[in-house]
Amino acid sequence: MLQDNIQIPEQISNLIALLLWVMVGLAVLWVVLSVLRYMHRRAYNLTPAETAHAKNIKPDFLTVDHAKRDKAMAGGAAFDAVRAGVPEDGKVATSSKITRLAVFGAALVSFLTAAAAALLKVETIQEFYDKLGSWDRFVAILSTYKIGFAIAAVIIVLNLILFLAHIMDKQRA
Repeated sequence: MLQDNIQIPEQISNLIALLLWVMVGLAVLWVVLSVLRYMHRRAYNLTPAETAHAKNIKPDFLTVDHAKRDKAMAGGAAFDAVRAGVPEDGKVATSSKITRLAVFGAALVSFLTAAAAALLKVETIQEFYDKLGSWDRFVAILSTYKIGFAIAAVIIVLNLILFLAHIMDKQRA
């Protein structure tokens, strides 16, 4: 078979492996944020407006509890008074600025390194892609990264199901 003779260059293999880890990280982040959103809505007993099925939705914040508001404003004023005594140019502020500059420098070096590496590898990548047809490329990548493709497919299918369920809920309402 043709696909038995296909070998992916190491540079592309490393790039695809890196992209796989980025995708897995984003998928985990998506799951974690979805759980946190659910827990937040549950903790505050929040109901999305589109699922409430009520004709006259009126939020609670339209009525003001003046006593609680005055108490909260007094607490904010007390915090501001305490904060006024804290110097802005302390050790924490200085170390924060240094850390911010170091992170910016690291990000800039990382970006420039990645850009230079990408520009220097263009000829190698182009030679590889010139040798293969588009279907052969797809099959080679799919056969090499089965787990990554499966994770991507599951995420896409789940998002399509959630999207269709959301559309169906809107049509019922």
